[in-house]
Amino acid sequence: MIKISSYRPEIDGLRAVAVLSVILFHTGLGVTPGGYVGVDIFFVISGFLITNIIFQELNKGSFSLTTFYERRIRRIFPAFFFVVFVSSVAAWFILTPGELKDYSQSVLASSIFLSNIYFFLKTDYFATNSEELPLLHTWSLSLEEQFYLFFPLLMIALFLINRKLITEAIITLFLISFTFSLFIGVTDTTFNFYMLPTRGWELLAGSLLAINYSYLRESLMSKKTLFRLLELLGALAIIGSIMLLDSKTVFPGIATIPVIFGTFLLILTMHEKSIVGKLLSSRLAVSIGLISYSAYLIHQPLFVYFRLIDFSDRPLLIIFLIPISLLLAYLSWKYVEQPFRNKDKITRKAIFSFGLVAIIFSVLAGLAGHLNDGFSQRFDPKLVAVSESALASPHRNSCHTDGANYLKPQSSCFYGTNDIKWAVFGDSHGVELAAALGDFLHNSDKGVRHLSFSGCPPALLFDIDNPGCNEWVRESLDFLNLDSDIESVIIVYRYGFYLYGD
Repeated sequence: MIKISSYRPEIDGLRAVAVLSVILFHTGLGVTPGGYVGVDIFFVISGFLITNIIFQELNKGSFSLTTFYERRIRRIFPAFFFVVFVSSVAAWFILTPGELKDYSQSVLASSIFLSNIYFFLKTDYFATNSEELPLLHTWSLSLEEQFYLFFPLLMIALFLINRKLITEAIITLFLISFTFSLFIGVTDTTFNFYMLPTRGWELLAGSLLAINYSYLRESLMSKKTLFRLLELLGALAIIGSIMLLDSKTVFPGIATIPVIFGTFLLILTMHEKSIVGKLLSSRLAVSIGLISYSAYLIHQPLFVYFRLIDFSDRPLLIIFLIPISLLLAYLSWKYVEQPFRNKDKITRKAIFSFGLVAIIFSVLAGLAGHLNDGFSQRFDPKLVAVSESALASPHRNSCHTDGANYLKPQSSCFYGTNDIKWAVFGDSHGVELAAALGDFLHNSDKGVRHLSFSGCPPALLFDIDNPGCNEWVRESLDFLNLDSDIESVIIVYRYGFYLYGD
C-alpha cells in the first residue's frame, strides 16, 4: 500500500518552479535557456500523483474508470477550452488567413488531444516560427491525456493478473521508452520531442516512485544526512538543467536524466520542514503552483499575440507579460477551474456533457477555419494577396545550404531562365527573395542565381564559428566575379543579428 499524504504543499511549490521556468524560457530573453524542462517536471509529478490515485483505489477495491476520467475532465477541460475559446476570438482579429487556417488545424488537433502529433508533423518546437503558434504548448497536454487513456487500463490488467509484477512491468516499459528515445533522438529529433513512446519514461519515472514511495522513504528516514543530501542534489539537478541546457541540446535523452532524477529525488525527500521543502511550501510558491495549470495555458497565446501585434519584441514589455499571465491565471483558477471541481454544483452528468459539447464545438470551429482557408473575407482582398505571397520557398531544402559539406557555388540553383543576369547572395533571409525574384524575372526571359548559407555573415577578414561559412563566402565571391553575365547582385543579410546579436 502506498502511503502518501493527501496534500503536499511542496509539490505545488515544485509546480511553480516548473511553470515559471517554462514562461521565462518563452520570453526568449535567455534567462532560463533550459526552461523548457519545466514540462518534464510536470510529467514526473503527473506520473507520481496519477499512479498514487490509481493504486490507492485499486487496493481499496474502489477504482472506477468513470470516476477517474471524470476527475481528469474536471481538472483539464474547463480551463483548457476557456483558453482555446478566448485565444480563438483573438485569432479572428489578429491572424492572417494563412495563419488562421493553421491555427484552426491546431484547435481541432488539441481538442481531441492529438496536438503533439499535429505539431510533430508541422514544426520543430525550437524553430523560429514557434513564437507565432498560440497553441504549440498544448502538445504536452495531449501527450499526458494519451498517457491517461493507456495507463489506468494497464494497471487494472496487471493488478488482476499479478500485482507483484507491476513494478517489473513499469520498469520494463520505462527502459523500452528511454532506449527508444536515445535511438530515435539521433535520427528524428522532432518525433523524439513530441511523442508518447519517447516521452513515456518520464511519466513512468513518477509512477515508479509512487509504487515504491513508502519503501524508499522508510529506508532513508534513518539516514538523515543522506536524506538531506539527496534533497539538495535533486534541487541542484533541476536548477542545473534549467540554466545549462538550451535549444540545441538533444532532448529528451541523456540530457533529460538530471531533471527527471532531480524531480524524483525532491518528491521523495521533501517535506514542509526540510530545506528545499520549506522554500517550496512558502505561501508565494504554493500560490503560483495552484494556478500553474492556467498559467501554462495562458502565457503562450498571450506572448504570441503580443509579438504579432507589437513586432518589436521589446524585453521590458515581454517581462511585463509575466505578471499579467499570472493574474489572468488566478482569475481562470478562481472562476473557471474551481467551480467545475465542485461536484455539488456540477454533477457527473453535467461535466461529461460539457466535455462532449466543448470537444464537438472546438472540432467544428477548427474544421470551419480550415475549410474556409482562414476566412480571408475578414480582410481587404489586396491585403490578402500580399499575405498569401508570404510563403516559404519550395526550393529552400534543395537550394539553400549550410555546414562543412555545403552546396558549391558552381552547383547552386538558378530560377527564371538560363539567361542569368541577377544573383541573390546572403544568409537564409535571401531564400524567399531569390525564389520570388526568379518568378518575376521569368516574364522578361531573365534568370537569377541563388547563393545562400545559414547563419553566415558577409565577412572575409576573420573566421566565423560556423563550419563551411568562410570557405563558402570566398568561393561564392570568386564565382560571382568570374561570371561576366551577372550584372546585378542583391546582398541579403540579417545585419542586426551579426552586429548586435539577439
